Amino acid sequence: MDYSLFLPYFIVNVFDKEFNLIAEHKVKENTYLPHLSFITENGLNLIANHPEKEGISEDEIVIHTFELIQ
Repeated sequence: MDYSLFLPYFIVNVFDKEFNLIAEHKVKENTYLPHLSFITENGLNLIANHPEKEGISEDEIVIHTFELIQ
């Protein structure tokens, strides 16, 4: 298994329409998979099935949705 795919943490940057940095947030270590994140009208969706997280099930996908507020 290529563990470089499973970074311990990553940073979410939020930019305005002119690409000025508005906010920066470091996510909790060993919780989310950054390469499996996506945005919908409901907000930022992060997959919470990091292989180093205790108690995860390989039989289900857990998605946490964070509302993006302007």
